[in-house]
Amino acid sequence: MSWKSGNFFPERMLVGGLLTLTAYAIFFILYAAASSPPSTTLITPANNNVFNTTNNVTFGCNATDDFNLRKLELYTNINGTFSRTNTSCFGELCEDSSTALLMHFNNDSVAGENDTLIYDWSGNGNNATVFGATFNPSGGNFSGAFEFGGSDSHYMKISDSGTVDLSPNGTIELWMNANAIPSSDTYILMKAPGGSCMETAYSLIFTAPGGIELNLGSNGLLGGTYIYRYETAMSANQWYYIVATWNTTEVIIYVNNVSYYAVSNGGNPTPNFITNNNELWLGSTDQFCSINGEFLDGKIDELALYNRMLSAEEVSEHYNRSIAINATKNFTSQNVPDGTYAWNCRAYDNESQSGWSASNRTFYVDMASAPEVNSMSISPNATDDVDPNVQINVTANITDISGVNTAILQYVWPSGSVTNVTMGYNGATKLYNASFTPTVNGIWKYRIWANDTVGSAATRN
Repeated sequence: MSWKSGNFFPERMLVGGLLTLTAYAIFFILYAAASSPPSTTLITPANNNVFNTTNNVTFGCNATDDFNLRKLELYTNINGTFSRTNTSCFGELCEDSSTALLMHFNNDSVAGENDTLIYDWSGNGNNATVFGATFNPSGGNFSGAFEFGGSDSHYMKISDSGTVDLSPNGTIELWMNANAIPSSDTYILMKAPGGSCMETAYSLIFTAPGGIELNLGSNGLLGGTYIYRYETAMSANQWYYIVATWNTTEVIIYVNNVSYYAVSNGGNPTPNFITNNNELWLGSTDQFCSINGEFLDGKIDELALYNRMLSAEEVSEHYNRSIAINATKNFTSQNVPDGTYAWNCRAYDNESQSGWSASNRTFYVDMASAPEVNSMSISPNATDDVDPNVQINVTANITDISGVNTAILQYVWPSGSVTNVTMGYNGATKLYNASFTPTVNGIWKYRIWANDTVGSAATRN
């Protein structure tokens, strides 16, 4: 949304031979510079494609947007229902089943965000209330960001929830840009200890030398034995990608994709875990447990919490993401069972708009499925009409995903041997036909054998 102004100044007018001035008021017109939803194009596989040499299916999709793409999703019904199968993200982080909290800080009105509310995109409802921190629409690493002013009036608060306890496995992930290197430790976030100031569940600190410190467990605020540090100094006015991730045996801190296997100041690499029922604070400690110099002076963009440890590969992939307005992505589904499937792709932009391809595509997997003889009939079929030397016509409906290669009519009578007759295909009726002529009285038997183009075969009596 933007403003367009028009200024009308006094205008000279000649009225009855007199020169007069007519003043017009300045006015403003508000217009919406609305962007369009992303457009999505399906590339491969082609519609009605048959996979009969591999059951690993690769899907290719292209998405374009006039602003910024956020993510591209693949939908299939491989698992029985048409649902999201894979996701690829651009720049901003995306949620998964382990995401406890996810914030983009874009002040997205479609999601209900404003200057006082930050939406939790994880789906867990951990929205943040903003106190004093201000939105910068172009100051983020990817889009917008919120700026904290380094005082006790600039912070955010998230109500307690079991989803943000992050114990015993967890990850804190964010982008940060400090306005200055602090003279004393400042809190990026903190799962508050409440009035005791002695039982922090976890906190992430921007230290006075410009490093990162992670506190886990008992006495974290006041310098207990479970403090983990990344001590390489960072610079002011520069975006840094920061990840603190842990499990029951190790803690790793990453800054700009460089890892540091952290050991606590007590020499113990194993974290200590506690949980509490207090708020999660951003840009500050718990306001009831304040100490001088603890308030963040800088910007945060993209904050995610996970209830698991991120792998080095995931950290690297997140760090190397970039903003895109046009992108092609491939997704691969392994070991897809034989069957008939539908697929499509859906793209999202950073304005909460989305777009599908115009229609679903269909594909088939046929690695082992034999042809199906859906029906067969003979004519004549009445005992009184069948005499020796009367021709018997056999008609069958046979289908296969990969295509029927050969259909054979096999007939025999008890004292004879099997005779094979290749069946012809009638394109108009889509039926296979063959005939045989019994030469003697007796009980004659027949069946149909068919195989497909990948060698699977079936019979029907």
